[in-house]
Amino acid sequence: MLNRDAAPSELWSAYCTTKFGIIGFTQAVAQEVGEYGVTVNAVCPGPVDTELIVKSISQSAEIAGVSFEEFKQKFFIGPTPLGRMATPLDVAKAVNFFASESAGFITGTALNVSGGREMH
Repeated sequence: MLNRDAAPSELWSAYCTTKFGIIGFTQAVAQEVGEYGVTVNAVCPGPVDTELIVKSISQSAEIAGVSFEEFKQKFFIGPTPLGRMATPLDVAKAVNFFASESAGFITGTALNVSGGREMH
């Protein structure tokens, strides 16, 4: 079973590499286009309750020999201070904020939408 309680976790090098790559890319492009008044930000969701993750949890729980709920609680709900997974609407609200005038002076930022699971 993967240890997802630590970040970055073992066996997650490709995931971590791409996530950090996107954040670096966001910051670099924000520097490059800022003079034109363009803002560039990234939304970094934690686990989002979708059909895809339900399938992944189901398969992982089966491999680990535990119930769906037990696996979900241990690896997705438990490590999240707000006690739930994100919904697609949670992520959409963050994107909507960055697209609004309220975020007009924010650029080069990576916003974690993870219920506190990721804090930087």
